[in-house]
Amino acid sequence: MAYRLKDYLYNDKLTKEQNILMDRLYKLRMSGMAEAFENQLLEPNTGLEPFEVRFAAIVNQE
Repeated sequence: MAYRLKDYLYNDKLTKEQNILMDRLYKLRMSGMAEAFENQLLEPNTGLEPFEVRFAAIVNQE
């Protein structure tokens, strides 16, 4: 099964470390997880939920 890998584009709203982590997730072919993580980083109310709930959302999107 062949599919096209998405490339990660630097997001200036994220820190350098966050962008590095995003790039690594894309290179590991975990683009769904990367997108969910990015959404959580950019959504200010995400931090109100427990870590397990936020992590489950990231894993479930992958």
